[in-house]
Amino acid sequence: MQLRIRTTGLLIGLLFSFIAGAMPIGSWNVHLPYYECKYITQSTSDVWTATDNSLFRLSKSDFTTEKITKIEGLSDLAIGALDYNPYNGALVIGYQNGNLDIIKGATVYNLPDIKRSQIVANKSIKGVYFIGPLAYVSTGFGIVVVDTDRNEISDTYLIGLNGSYLAVNDITSDGISLYAATAAGVYTASLSNPFLANYASWTLMSGLPTGAPYNCIEIFNGEIVTSYTRLGQNIFGQDYVWHAPISNPVWDTAAANLTVKEIQVRGNDLYVADAFGILRYDVNYSVQQVYFTLDGTINLWPNDLVIEADGTPWYADNFVGCVHMLQSWQGTAYRPNGPVSISAAGMDLQDGRLCVVPGGRDDAWNNIYNHAGISFYQNNWWDVMKKEQFPALDSLDDINVCEFDPNDNNHVWLGSWGKGLVEIQNNQIVNIYSHYNSILERKVEYSWCGIGGIRYDEDGNLWMVNSHTMKCLKVKKADNTWAEFDFQGLITTGTTVGNLMITENGYKWMIIPRTMGMIVFDDNGTIDNTSDDRKKKLGFTAGTGGIPGTDVLCMAEDKDNEVWIGTDKGIAVFYCAENIFNSGGCDAQQILIQQGEYTQILMESQIVTAIAVDGANRKWIGTESGGVFLMSEDGTEEILHFTADNSPLLSDNITGITIDPESGEVFFSTGKGIISYKSDAVEGGEYNGDVYAYPNPVRPDYHGKIAITGLVRDADVKITDIGGNVVYQTTALGGQAIWDGNNFKGERAASGVYLVFITNEDGTSKKVTKILLMN
Repeated sequence: MQLRIRTTGLLIGLLFSFIAGAMPIGSWNVHLPYYECKYITQSTSDVWTATDNSLFRLSKSDFTTEKITKIEGLSDLAIGALDYNPYNGALVIGYQNGNLDIIKGATVYNLPDIKRSQIVANKSIKGVYFIGPLAYVSTGFGIVVVDTDRNEISDTYLIGLNGSYLAVNDITSDGISLYAATAAGVYTASLSNPFLANYASWTLMSGLPTGAPYNCIEIFNGEIVTSYTRLGQNIFGQDYVWHAPISNPVWDTAAANLTVKEIQVRGNDLYVADAFGILRYDVNYSVQQVYFTLDGTINLWPNDLVIEADGTPWYADNFVGCVHMLQSWQGTAYRPNGPVSISAAGMDLQDGRLCVVPGGRDDAWNNIYNHAGISFYQNNWWDVMKKEQFPALDSLDDINVCEFDPNDNNHVWLGSWGKGLVEIQNNQIVNIYSHYNSILERKVEYSWCGIGGIRYDEDGNLWMVNSHTMKCLKVKKADNTWAEFDFQGLITTGTTVGNLMITENGYKWMIIPRTMGMIVFDDNGTIDNTSDDRKKKLGFTAGTGGIPGTDVLCMAEDKDNEVWIGTDKGIAVFYCAENIFNSGGCDAQQILIQQGEYTQILMESQIVTAIAVDGANRKWIGTESGGVFLMSEDGTEEILHFTADNSPLLSDNITGITIDPESGEVFFSTGKGIISYKSDAVEGGEYNGDVYAYPNPVRPDYHGKIAITGLVRDADVKITDIGGNVVYQTTALGGQAIWDGNNFKGERAASGVYLVFITNEDGTSKKVTKILLMN
């Protein structure tokens, strides 16, 4: 689906053809999981399914799937409701913050009125019911009526006592009256009443149990059918289904001891999605069929369902995606490719392969017992390791870091915050190292072996930090023997040790979170000789490290061997990192920037959670609540600033940044999933390599950036016409130069062949390539 979006109309989505399928400079790619599906709806030709944070369309004709994300025009994340209106083909998407999108054809209309309203109430969208063009939207405070022809809100009904806010969970109608399943019972009102905005027009139906919410409601065989959660939500097996004739609403129990997720009607059949399957009832409320397993082994876990014209259910499964059930025991699951989870606390990238681990600690560094699994991304495809296929993952608590073998990207190491070091080869767990079978140590109080960081050195030794022990730095040497290093006097046995970085000179930098600072260690290249080791603790006062704030959260070494750190009070740089052990010491320095007439400290008010250095030595900086910044090499100039409001960025809470040095693709892990951005800088070589330009040829409908890549680092690039006239000149960003297709005057260059001359600073590496520009 190509969408043209509007707040009331923004154009999106040009399709480009680049060599090797390269992403265009400045483009985005969303990487979301599609396993835990919550909402589903259908038209005659398509099925739409949503997780909490993602949406996809399935074609019934060929069963292909297509992702619909913020890149394609969605205005928000955290979906709360989804429904399709056959009257005019409008797909309505409601969000948990009250935002609404309406997709009609190739256009997305955003209705942010509820989200922006000043009401002090739960604004979440819980359901949608259509009568002609009108969408009756169930919200956490009442009913909002949306005209899907005019794409506007037309009315609001506050139906609680004395016009108070009341959570409405579902709505239905018999063509004469409206019926609303709410947190306080079932309310009804006449559709012909012109004063539905007046709470007095609504009547609470009597005869039903009170004290718990009613979640679903339908009209079936002349009766009202509704579900009642007897002991509160999220308690399994305690829901009742009640029914009563419309003409004489005396209530009776239709079904009991269920966990009702959804109710749907198709002809003379009533379908109930229970947490453990789907039940089909006849008009006498006798069970006629039970859908209970996909293939004899995988149980159904439906959250929502719709019924096909032939009576077969489509449902949103909690674990496997969108499912079409053909028989009681046989169904087919569909979902787009994606990672296993939105959680992405640790990432590493080697030779084009990205590893993502879900993480597992809270802000106080306590376990959260996350078993989401491991995800690997390469060549635009995700491979996942889930606990269902790898039972060992079910006991590997909170995997929070990963590190590729620099010589084999099918060999990766994982650090568990509790269960030690995990070795994976070719997507198989081959070893788990802990205090039971290695020199790794457990926490004193109980059997807990936490790994906070893993790094290879240039000699093939695998270093790791082992938290809550004096000997917190361990190394598994290239010869498979182990060594450890004692930091008595700098830490205690109860000290939490966070991440690890090895700088170019071999120093090991460790983060000691929660007001403790950092430790730097130098083994002087002699792992087995501890007599020449050097250790230093860096703190928050002048002369001891000068770190700003009270907590170090991230670190990175740039191409000038300066160490950048992110803290709860912004950014600081150890410009003298190579002198860290000298008698004069080395304190971190904050960066001063000029804003108008004022000099300020860079990001002093930001909590900096991630730093990555690109091929041009620029700094990508992630924050806890301010999105992502791209800063110049010295940090004094802001080049880009992405937020969830001004870009497809999924969240302003950035948990990690990893850059593919060859392609320039920057991966951001956020509190709501992973998204990547194609940057204009790549890693440069010592010499010009396989130099090429893309797109090439540049066609008349393309007006984006043209990349010349494969260059020597910081090359001088001149672009001339065939007659030798220079039309553009620039310096490469690392190993890639960018041309906008314009000449020095800012005018579009004429159609023709252009020569690109590339040379390094001393002229020892030269190259020429061509670009065909067509206007």
